[in-house]
Amino acid sequence: MSRFVPTVYAEATTWTRDSHDLFDYESQHVVRTEFALNRTVRFVRRNADVRMEDASIDALPSREESDYLMKCINFDTRYMLQPADKQADACRLIPKKLWLVIRELGPHTLTEGDIIKLGRFKLRVRQLCAESEDQLIRPDLSGSECATSVARCAPPEADGMPCRICLLEASGSDEEDPLIEACACRGSIRYVHLGCLRHWIQGRLCLGGNEGHNSPHTYLFRQLTCELCRTSYPMNIVFSDGSMSQLVPMPETKAPYLVLENMMRIDPAAEGGEGQSSIHSRGVYVISLAGKKALKLGRGHESDVRIADVSISRWHATVSFAEDGRFILEDHNSKFGTLVAMRRPKLIDASTGDDETDAGGPVLTVQAGRTVFRLSTRQPRYEAVEDAGMEAVRNLILGQGEAGRVFDDQQAL
Repeated sequence: MSRFVPTVYAEATTWTRDSHDLFDYESQHVVRTEFALNRTVRFVRRNADVRMEDASIDALPSREESDYLMKCINFDTRYMLQPADKQADACRLIPKKLWLVIRELGPHTLTEGDIIKLGRFKLRVRQLCAESEDQLIRPDLSGSECATSVARCAPPEADGMPCRICLLEASGSDEEDPLIEACACRGSIRYVHLGCLRHWIQGRLCLGGNEGHNSPHTYLFRQLTCELCRTSYPMNIVFSDGSMSQLVPMPETKAPYLVLENMMRIDPAAEGGEGQSSIHSRGVYVISLAGKKALKLGRGHESDVRIADVSISRWHATVSFAEDGRFILEDHNSKFGTLVAMRRPKLIDASTGDDETDAGGPVLTVQAGRTVFRLSTRQPRYEAVEDAGMEAVRNLILGQGEAGRVFDDQQAL
């Protein structure tokens, strides 16, 4: 006798437009495909066609590229959902990252290391501070980009060289305001006063509330680049005595707060002018929730954390601080959704589908590229309604046929 394997049902919904691996949750131009899982499988998409393959068999070489969306491994009555793994080059399968859909799964508790995706923007949760004491704390940004490089004081032979900002001569051994070498510029513009550079950077960053309505403890810190050589300024400086300090001292902020690092990389040479989109496209967001129940993330001017990009909704998501010390992320019916990277495989127990209290809704919703998977342990409700409707129509037809035969018999009598 063959062993019964519980089934997991999956609905794959693919947006017909291919744009930055986004899925439009408001669009009607989608392609839906339904699957019933009772073994280990992988999901592959070519254009808008999603198909299910037996994962126990190695993928065959192909002439055309396909997107490898995810893998579902069967363990008796349980299924383990895991992101796509890398395949041989001959298979031409491109693995896609797997994301949890907060829009449908509900509020998500943030942890350090989480990767959040708002539209096409990816933010890493670098630091969470849930201290309730009313004190100022300086966030730790030591892990940011270019943190390993440092600026150094000018050597003794550079004495008498002018500062390229104020054009005054100084010495690298000046303890109060030394000449430093902070970028790759050479010649007469190689050195700059530490105080002059700090004043210029602080003026560009507008630390302490850069949009007037923001809290002074919520700000965006971004690494600026030299306007001449396009080299990113380092985070720290080493003085002549060997001591180290931050090139630009970070403002203190009030707890509770969280630090989000923008993972989107932009070529400084391609930025040109510092427009609005480039101002909000890279850097580290220090977000304080002191005295606030929640903060808005979005593109609108009323947002506490504003990211100016067309893929971000005006009010995209909300971050709140719970009484038990958790930071909660919620979606605000955004167009392209609020996603959190799936850091570890998810287990689905198919045996729970026998529970009468189970409404048949999705127990897990994930997104891979422009395809959204809704997985449930029971047959989707709309399928059951359709089956019931067909049964009712069939009974009605049979009933009419029986009534017709009775009428014919009466006429014959």
